Amino acid sequence: MIYVLGDSFSFGYNFWLENKPNRNELLYSHFLSKKLNSPVKNLSVPGSSNWRISRILNNLNLSEDDYVIIAWSSNDRSETGFSKNSLFPKDTQYNIKDLENISFENDYRKIVHGFEKDGNIITAKLLPSLYINGLENIDNHLFRQYVNINYEHFFNPDYLENMFLVCFNSAVYKCIRSKCKFIMFNVFWKSYSRPCDLLNIPEYYLGYDNNMSSILRPNTKPKRGKFGLDYWTEVYTNSEYWNEEEHKKVADLLYNQLQELYP
Repeated sequence: MIYVLGDSFSFGYNFWLENKPNRNELLYSHFLSKKLNSPVKNLSVPGSSNWRISRILNNLNLSEDDYVIIAWSSNDRSETGFSKNSLFPKDTQYNIKDLENISFENDYRKIVHGFEKDGNIITAKLLPSLYINGLENIDNHLFRQYVNINYEHFFNPDYLENMFLVCFNSAVYKCIRSKCKFIMFNVFWKSYSRPCDLLNIPEYYLGYDNNMSSILRPNTKPKRGKFGLDYWTEVYTNSEYWNEEEHKKVADLLYNQLQELYP
């Protein structure tokens, strides 16, 4: 089995917005599945953080026959847990059953800003866009307050960068312990601001200071964008979603690298 963990790029959010019924057949996960002649399970969701990626990965039952593809997202995303009592207060039109049978193809627009339910674990995604695009768009008043406090007072990019090391090493340990074949890469973000020996492994395709979008679109210059209150970071103009041909190229790059890693 091939397991893919990532955010909206790996999910194919642009194809979903275009209402393409064959969305899954346009993704690098599908093309890679054909190349490796193995079924694929894409566990990516829009807005996924690296926290979520490492959490989901560590709950997988992996074996040496499996492949794991990790598409790291941006460090300024995280997630938080919610109790059943506080998730949906009376001022919202949603209830816990909305999460029981979530289907991105049918119900994603109705779910409040990326809540997920996995067994007894209920999580909500924290993204800078929730804060930037207007807190008034968040229905759940408790979550609205939480987002405001998080990005107003507790947002610390240095801490989040170091938390990436936690996610990274947790993922590496899980994959090595299970003896699966794995590869990881940055999607549109440089994960770390300075050299770090812990990140120097051959399975980290492209390394900490590069990303797949820059490889696909090498002539695109970065622009500046503001996330949070005082945190400035590079936001690439090539952070636009990949088209079908670019997904094919990603599959080719990953396949060739996997052949080198696991001849």
